[in-house]
Amino acid sequence: MAQRYPARQLKTQLTIERKAAIRNGEDRADCGWFTIAFFSCAQGFSPFRNDETEENLMKKAENNQPFIYDRKTKAKIPVSKEVRDAYYGEAARIRMKAQAHGRCVCPQKDVWACDGDCLTCEHQRSGDQASLDVPIGEDGEDTLLDVVPDEAPSIESVVADRDLLARLFARLRELDPEADTIISMWQENWKVSDRAIAEALGRPQRTFADQMRRYRTELRRIRGF
Repeated sequence: MAQRYPARQLKTQLTIERKAAIRNGEDRADCGWFTIAFFSCAQGFSPFRNDETEENLMKKAENNQPFIYDRKTKAKIPVSKEVRDAYYGEAARIRMKAQAHGRCVCPQKDVWACDGDCLTCEHQRSGDQASLDVPIGEDGEDTLLDVVPDEAPSIESVVADRDLLARLFARLRELDPEADTIISMWQENWKVSDRAIAEALGRPQRTFADQMRRYRTELRRIRGF
């Protein structure tokens, strides 16, 4: 069994001959771990962790860096701890709510990659989310699709809008001989400015602005608002 020497005896224990023996590997078994450790450190060697290279230290630093995992690109995006915690906190809230309704079957081993985007997740399930074709009501004749409001415009409103637009364009053609050019520029870019139209028509900007003010007053009268 190797003998251990207290620190105050190092000067007497580490003789010149023994230092040479330790250096040559001839006297390591019985000279004491503490003696070898002290002498090795004094010579610039580390008997504690000889695998602690710069590369290993860099890998440890990378592993400690907070990140957000992009499931699409499978890349780890470095972020601050605050951003990481906020991002995955919201993802956890969405995941747990979906799990409570049976719409998420994400296993524990994949939770770390959960970003809360359930629509593109392979672990998404229908759960308790009812189909629009499920019968509802006492008689079961209606479905959810029948009671969901349709936000699309009705055919009647579309026809009425087209008729109003045709009358507005017809009146504009009566007011301005170059109305077709104005209408064409509106159709290409409804945000086009009066200045751009005036330049295209070759008219002074102030004159055209006064004309458009009269045109819009007349068109509002036809439109009714």
